[in-house]
Amino acid sequence: MEQKGMDEKSYNYIFESNKRKENVLLERVSMQYDVNVEIVNRLMNLEMSMWGKIKRRGLQNQIDAMIQSSILSKGEEV
Repeated sequence: MEQKGMDEKSYNYIFESNKRKENVLLERVSMQYDVNVEIVNRLMNLEMSMWGKIKRRGLQNQIDAMIQSSILSKGEEV
């Protein structure tokens, strides 16, 4: 029995639609909490890259470095 799946075009449409929704939500949350969209996106990407790994060595250091960098660059803007 052949299982019907989504074709590539349908999958891409759903993926792009979800990506747009994710970006809108990210922008809203960033504005609400006065947080830089770019840093939140970078932190989310870092977390996703470590997802499923048992050993997540250095993750906290990477997070701290990203936040420190964001704080320093925000201070330079003022």
